[in-house]
Amino acid sequence: MLCMCFVALQMTAQDSYFMCDFEDEAQNAKWSLVNGSYGVTTANKWNIGSAVSNGGEKSMYMSVDSGRTVSYYNLTSYIITYTDVHLHEGTYDLSFDWRAMGNITEHSLDGLYVYWGPVVNAFGDTIKLNSNNSNELSKELQQYLVEVSPGDTLLRGSATWKNCVTTVKTYGVPYRLAFIWMIYGLDVVDPGPSIDNIMILDTKSCPSPTALDVRTEGARIELAWVGNADAYEVKCYSYTSDSWIIQTVYDTTSIAFTNVPEGLCDFYVSAICDEKVKSIPTVRSEYFVFYKVNHCID
Repeated sequence: MLCMCFVALQMTAQDSYFMCDFEDEAQNAKWSLVNGSYGVTTANKWNIGSAVSNGGEKSMYMSVDSGRTVSYYNLTSYIITYTDVHLHEGTYDLSFDWRAMGNITEHSLDGLYVYWGPVVNAFGDTIKLNSNNSNELSKELQQYLVEVSPGDTLLRGSATWKNCVTTVKTYGVPYRLAFIWMIYGLDVVDPGPSIDNIMILDTKSCPSPTALDVRTEGARIELAWVGNADAYEVKCYSYTSDSWIIQTVYDTTSIAFTNVPEGLCDFYVSAICDEKVKSIPTVRSEYFVFYKVNHCID
C-alpha cells in the first residue's frame, strides 16, 4: 500500500495524521511487540517481518517461530501489540488491512480486537497493556475496544486480506493503538492475525474517493469513482498471479486496465493529497475478472 511508515512531526508533538505500512525500521521500532511477563514466556508473539504483506515487503503478524511464518498455538491467552500516537484533538478515521481466521465455532471467541485508549489515566498513571494467559479481556481493555462493525468489536473468519475503516476520537493527549489476538484455547485455524497499512486520518482534510465502480468491458477492466483530487493512486491485486498492478492517474476519475489476469482481484483507489499524505483507500474486494470475449466459441 503506502511506501513509508511515518508521522507528521515528532511523537512528542501533536500530529495531524498517522500512517504505517511497516516498511520503515525507525517506525517499526516504536511498536511494543512483547508485553508483560506472560508476553515474554509465551510462544505466541507479534512480529514485524516479511512472511506476509498486503503490498510492500512487510507487515505485523502473530508467529511462533520468530517471524518466519504466520502461525499460532492454541494456548489460551490474549497477546497484545501497541504503539503510541499523539494527534490533535478531534475525530479521525482509522483504516487498516487485516487477515485472520481463528476458531470461529460457537464455543470459541478467537479473534482480533482493536484498542484505542489514552496512555495516561485520570489519576496520572500510565495504563499498562500486558498479554495474559486468559480467554477473557480485562475490564480496562474492554473499556477502550474499538467498534469495527456496527455492534461488534471482533474481527475474524477471513483467510484473505480485508480493509477495516472505523472511527476514533482523541482529546489531544497521547493515545495507545493496540491490536489484541484472543486465543480461546480450542483447535488452531490458520491463518493467525496479520495487520498492514494502518492509517489514522481526518478525512475532511483528505477525502477518500466515493462510488467506486468496477466493471469488465471486453478484454479490459474499467474503474470509475467520484472525487475532486488532482491525482489518484490506483492498485489492483490479482489472487491468480499474486501480484500488484499500481498506477497513478492525474486529472481524471477513471482508468482502464488491459493486463489484469482472470480470477479474483482487489481494487484500491486513494486520493493523493500531497507528497506525504494519501487518503484512506476506497476498496472493491474480490471482484471476479472474466473476459467473455476470450472464451467465445465460433
